Amino acid sequence: MRYKFELDEDEIKVFESWKKEQLKKSDKHHSSVGGRWTFSFTTTGVGIIVEVKDNNTNETKTLTDFSKW
Repeated sequence: MRYKFELDEDEIKVFESWKKEQLKKSDKHHSSVGGRWTFSFTTTGVGIIVEVKDNNTNETKTLTDFSKW
């Protein structure tokens, strides 16, 4: 079995905007191989909740637009 999760166009826009804010707070790289951003996909009976965590600042952002549900 294989699972595939993707961001839609609106979620990408929200992430890119938030990412710019986060990079202003800390522009250090997390490690030599990356790993600054952790994406979390939580399945529910209504839809998938998408969150992203900045591993440098430990802040999270929900990318899901719940008004689409």
